[in-house]
Amino acid sequence: MNKTGKLQKNPNVTAFDKAQIYWTSYEHIPHQRGVIWKICAALVVLGGISLSLYYGVWTLAMLIGVASVVYFLYQLEEPRQIDVKISDIGIKVGNRKYSFARIKAFWLHYEPPYTSTLNIRVQGDFLRDISIFMPIDDPALIRSFLIKKVPELEGQKESLTDILLRLLKI
Repeated sequence: MNKTGKLQKNPNVTAFDKAQIYWTSYEHIPHQRGVIWKICAALVVLGGISLSLYYGVWTLAMLIGVASVVYFLYQLEEPRQIDVKISDIGIKVGNRKYSFARIKAFWLHYEPPYTSTLNIRVQGDFLRDISIFMPIDDPALIRSFLIKKVPELEGQKESLTDILLRLLKI
C-alpha cells in the first residue's frame, strides 16, 4: 500500500516473472582445474608472449599478457547464480528477457554428465544463439512446454567451439 491507502502493483514484477518452469543456474559452467591444467595454461601464455617478443610483435605480447591476467582475475570469482524462468510470454535469464516473438528456435543438448543446456536462437540486430545451463535430470518438461511456443531445431549438434571450450575447461 502507498501513503493514500491504495494497492499498487510491484513495477519490478512482470509477466516474465510468472514462471511455468523455473530453475536456478550458474552464469557460466564452473570447471574444476587441476595443477596440470594450470601449468599447461601458464606454458601456453609464456610461449605466446615469448614468440611475440622474439618476432618483435610487442603489442601481441602485451595483449596476451593482459588477456591472461583478466581471465585469471575473472576465474577467481565464483560464477553467480541466476534465475531462469520460462513463462507464457517468454524466457527470462537473470535480468535479460527474451519474448517468444524474438525467439526463432530452440534445441536441447542433454548428454549427462557432459552437457545439459537449453539453447535458444534469438533475433535482434542479428541472430545469436544463447546457451543456458540446465542443472536438472529430465528436460522433457522444458521441451514439451517450449515446443508449443517456438519451433525446435532437431538434430542440432553441439558446436565445435562449445566442445573445445568444455574439453579445455575454459
